[in-house]
Amino acid sequence: MEIRQGAPEKWIPEVYVRPNGAGNRDAVSRGLEAHIARLQAEFAGVAYERAGDELHVTIPDRYRVGHEAHFAQVLSQFLTYLGSPKSMPEWEKAGMIAKYTVSTSGS
Repeated sequence: MEIRQGAPEKWIPEVYVRPNGAGNRDAVSRGLEAHIARLQAEFAGVAYERAGDELHVTIPDRYRVGHEAHFAQVLSQFLTYLGSPKSMPEWEKAGMIAKYTVSTSGS
């Protein structure tokens, strides 16, 4: 998986999935399709398209927010977890600890 934000993407972050070898392309496509299907309830319209040997995840503009709006979303979720620690998914804990340790220590 790669996130690209260069001139070909018009400086907009785009997500690409690069299967490891031609034999994996169909399996990766099926897996990505299943994952995207599960996302539809919360992120309707997210899809993917083939882009040569890669898969490009297409994200509707309504989900693309600027830096300040995204920061507000992250802060809101963090405050939810802070107020109700049991609401934080188990997989999120290590990432949150690392992220906020780095951001608050200035390292």
